[in-house]
Amino acid sequence: EATRRGARVSLLRAADGEMQDLFIEEMDDSVFGVYARIRQYDELLKNVDPLLHAHLVEAQGVESHLYTFRWFTTLFTREFTLPDVIRMWDALYADNDRKTFVLYVAVAMVLLLREQLLEGDFTDNLTLLQTFPPDINVTDVLELALRLRVKDRCSVAGSGSPAKRRSLANMAAKLKVSLKSFSSAGPSTVSTPGHAC
Repeated sequence: EATRRGARVSLLRAADGEMQDLFIEEMDDSVFGVYARIRQYDELLKNVDPLLHAHLVEAQGVESHLYTFRWFTTLFTREFTLPDVIRMWDALYADNDRKTFVLYVAVAMVLLLREQLLEGDFTDNLTLLQTFPPDINVTDVLELALRLRVKDRCSVAGSGSPAKRRSLANMAAKLKVSLKSFSSAGPSTVSTPGHAC
């Protein structure tokens, strides 16, 4: 526990203002604070998987803040082992849009538990989300988060130029190679599509 606490302190120092709003109590209710991030996450999950969102929030009452508050305020240090947390932070801080990417990471974590969540009841699901399974590969989480974000960017780009779509596909491929170089668990089970858009 002392190692994780020290790692969180190091992360705050490294953040240099980028994500500090998540850790400042006075900012919690602002447009930059942790509750704003939770609302953004909730909207993203609703857009990505309306069925899962409806099952968790509307049918069962598993509100997002019951598990994402800890995820965001600890930047996943309680959900993964320290080597995986370092890999996660490396991906987050290497990303130019890390404030948004952290939301995609959280959605990817939930999507990787989708089948279990759809079958579980309130207690099972809340326990699963608050005690994230250790057998989930962090590389799978990061790859899925990247795929979701690239898909969203492609849909925003709409019928953008073929050059723009190729650029997004190349970005996804480069990020996948980068993630694989950090994977200590071997090849990922989540594949990045050949064409991002």
